[in-house]
Amino acid sequence: MKAKKLLLYVIGIGLLGVNMIGCSKGQNNLSQLQNTYFEVVDKDINNNKVNSKELASNLKEFKLEKSIGALVLVDSEDEKDNTQKSYDTSNYSFKNDNEVFEVSYLDKNNKEKNLDKINSVSYSLNKENMNDIYLNVYYEKSGNETGNLNIGVYPESVKEQKQLVNTINGKKEISEIYEVYYKIAQSIEDDSKISLSDIENLLQSKNLKKSEDYKDENPDLSLYSYSKDGLNMNIVYNEKESKCQDISLEDNESYEVSLCYYKHSDYGIQLWKKNSSLKEQGKIVSKIVKQNGI
Repeated sequence: MKAKKLLLYVIGIGLLGVNMIGCSKGQNNLSQLQNTYFEVVDKDINNNKVNSKELASNLKEFKLEKSIGALVLVDSEDEKDNTQKSYDTSNYSFKNDNEVFEVSYLDKNNKEKNLDKINSVSYSLNKENMNDIYLNVYYEKSGNETGNLNIGVYPESVKEQKQLVNTINGKKEISEIYEVYYKIAQSIEDDSKISLSDIENLLQSKNLKKSEDYKDENPDLSLYSYSKDGLNMNIVYNEKESKCQDISLEDNESYEVSLCYYKHSDYGIQLWKKNSSLKEQGKIVSKIVKQNGI
């Protein structure tokens, strides 16, 4: 298994106390760029355009970097035509110390000077004195007019991963399979042995399935899977050493938190969640920012 790359593609205005794009901190003590992310997404969801000139003007105190990109979309304007079409994108990235806010606009041949068709919006935050991204929040359309809202966090340990899950879910009851994930992930972090029978005992099930199609350069590695409560657990297991190398717990059916611990990958410890609404996304960001003092 490879670590998912969530980095690039990876609330209403009243709730955050924001009345215009680029104003200062709102009621939830979010930063200016955090508030701007939520306002821009809120406007786009409600079919209110935010053009590139307005955006640049209202955030002129931040360092602006522009870049050109490209993507392929199915033409959603014609229901009978599912032909894929290529589009250019113009990306407006605003930076402030450990924050980056970016809006990607669809741009026909990079000729339009004032763009208003948003493809994606993202906000990323590093912890103080850290170069790696810690929090990534994004809204992506890519042909889907309703847009998808997601959040990704990159903790440094299983303990921090568990704390984040508890912060996000609050008092909500969650599947007991999360506790199984934490114990297996901790064995990876500690580089300690854990037998397949130990894993089955943790799961209280003998339904751990071995994949016959999994292939790796290391012949000692096998892939096992288990599903419960709409969550799918995948484990890369070293048969020779009796150790787990990678584990993921992914939500398949709802809006539960997904987790992974990939030992030999950049950003190998991850938490990600699809958000049911912008309001939910805003509440989660506020909780994480408050918890970490960032």
